Amino acid sequence: MVPAFLPAECFLVYSGSVNAFHNDLRARSLLAFMAVVMQIPCGIGLQMILDHKGWGRRKRALVGLTVVAVPLVAAWIWEIIRVKGYDRHNPSTNPTDWSDDSFGWVYVLFMLTWISCSLWQYVITYFIGALSNSPVKLAHYAGVFRGVLGAGEAICFGLDSIEIPFIKEAGGIFAFYAAGVIVFYYLAWYHIDDSNYFKDGEIGVVVPNHILHEKGLDGEVTLAADSAQNVVEAVAKQE
Repeated sequence: MVPAFLPAECFLVYSGSVNAFHNDLRARSLLAFMAVVMQIPCGIGLQMILDHKGWGRRKRALVGLTVVAVPLVAAWIWEIIRVKGYDRHNPSTNPTDWSDDSFGWVYVLFMLTWISCSLWQYVITYFIGALSNSPVKLAHYAGVFRGVLGAGEAICFGLDSIEIPFIKEAGGIFAFYAAGVIVFYYLAWYHIDDSNYFKDGEIGVVVPNHILHEKGLDGEVTLAADSAQNVVEAVAKQE
């Protein structure tokens, strides 16, 4: 999952830099404000997909990933095409304003990039949570995610500070996003199940009461290294 973690916040650096290069103050302010506003309903929509009780966890993962990955990939391909002629050492003397005819497409691309990249972090945390119920393992996964995310953003700040061409910056970010999409489709197909309870390696997990009732067991169960197999055997006897 590391290739998916690395670019998770690079869009903040890149989008801000291109926004400042291409647009005037009014346009930049409007784009930055509306991107955060539009992120709210889109995040709620993704939450409805990822928490859809009528679907299995794998289907939710695949649908949620597709809903985010398709606009994300489209946005970065569009971005690479758009900035191929930009010269960072010769900024425009007539930056785009929100009243210009060309601002409509600038607005659409900025929203598409910002929102899909923001939702990408939601997808990452969903996949991390779907891989295990172990609080220790999940804490390690989350720590790696935040650490690699911060490292990726720091690298992007460094590269942007030396003013590498926008097309190279966008291309590098897109390559990591694309690798992350491929990795997550693999994980969704082969490593996400509807439940991780009673699996090997799920140590220190408190099994919820409704799961125990479904299995015909009563009382609280905390899985230790030597108890997981006992619980599985108890479930088998009940069945």
